[in-house]
Amino acid sequence: MLYKYNVFVYKNFLFFAGFLGLFSFNLASLLLNVCIAFFEGCLFFKLLKKNALSIKNELYIAKVIFFKELNTLYEKKLFLFGIGFKCWFLKNYNRSSLILLKLGFSRDICLVIPLAIRLVCLKPTLIFLKSNNKVMLEQFAARLCLLKKLNQYKGKGVLNVNKNIVLKVGKRN
Repeated sequence: MLYKYNVFVYKNFLFFAGFLGLFSFNLASLLLNVCIAFFEGCLFFKLLKKNALSIKNELYIAKVIFFKELNTLYEKKLFLFGIGFKCWFLKNYNRSSLILLKLGFSRDICLVIPLAIRLVCLKPTLIFLKSNNKVMLEQFAARLCLLKKLNQYKGKGVLNVNKNIVLKVGKRN
């Protein structure tokens, strides 16, 4: 059942939008052979050609991908380690969300959060990201980590909570 999702088609793409994010599927190869209907919360696919066995297999794979992607939620935790490093979550009125980061530079960094990603600042130094789009989540987390790379000697920077860090030994007398 798709009661929790909005379904729409735009330029050969089928979109599912819900509380977990946005998922799209390219329908270019299926549009000539398949009719798509949405009725009482269910999504129906009907083959237009009777002998299209390969289209039927491709359609079955598409259904599995839809529901697997829509029902899985990926999570990532990032930690800001350093004196004065902080983050804030800002919600704009025009549906875009922003994250404001103070990372020891002369000015604060402000980034727009993609619509498919949900972000929560659990503490001023702990960022929790979740999305149903794994690729977009990984790219956004990597973008945040690249803003302040990890210092190999002091351990300061933006780092993944699950990642183990090994610090280099400094000068010894």
